[in-house]
Amino acid sequence: MKTRLPGLLYPLLTAAILVAPLTHAAEGIRLRTDVEFGYGAERLSNNTPDWQNIFVEGSHRFKDRHAVFGGLRATERFGLWDQEAYGSLHYPIAPTWNLAVEGSLSPAHEVLPKFTLGAQIQKLLPLGLIAGVGYRHNEYTRSQSALRTFSLERYWGDFRGAYMLFSGKPEGGGSAPAHRFQLNYYYGENVSSVGLSFTTGREVENVGAPAGLRTTDVRNWTISGRHWFARDWAVTYDLMTHRQGELYRRDGLRLGLRYRF
Repeated sequence: MKTRLPGLLYPLLTAAILVAPLTHAAEGIRLRTDVEFGYGAERLSNNTPDWQNIFVEGSHRFKDRHAVFGGLRATERFGLWDQEAYGSLHYPIAPTWNLAVEGSLSPAHEVLPKFTLGAQIQKLLPLGLIAGVGYRHNEYTRSQSALRTFSLERYWGDFRGAYMLFSGKPEGGGSAPAHRFQLNYYYGENVSSVGLSFTTGREVENVGAPAGLRTTDVRNWTISGRHWFARDWAVTYDLMTHRQGELYRRDGLRLGLRYRF
């Protein structure tokens, strides 16, 4: 259920995907705890150092539409190592409204934000549509940025379709809009999934010292999934290709092992 897009898109995307759906369609086993360990590597073009990250994450659904999520990761970007702790809380504030609050903290913040803080609210609409709006503040060592989102999704049968509009704005700069389209298919007794997403537009990205925050054209294709091969065990994966303007192209693979209890 996670999608690892680069730059400023990742944390709020995680919140958007982890919010318990307002309908019963395509929902997995509830009131359970999941723990996942994983590793990801990305190869960059233009003689840019490759990226890698190691992570451990956990989530717990303790009531219908009530969930907590958190994780730790160590990541290497542009030859610099960084660590980050992140988490989110998902809570129904009315029968047709969901709220997600999320944040992250990086002690060294070499390339990752020093901290982030954001929220997203979702509303169930007629025809089974779910609309959401969100905002996140990102604080870096020498600058800051804001990310605003709008989402629209719908479940039907074993499928989910979704659209997200991102508008990133660095301090002292103009807005950078991007569009993301996603299609997911759900299968199996434990609700395994496979999905394809496409992102295009402009993105605010921290490219490291001395350039810092840069706004560039982006294009991203990602195949992601989760496959339960036993009652309590699953593998998760992301396979992506991402072009960051003329700066570089990234091709990456992330694999995780998930245990449910």
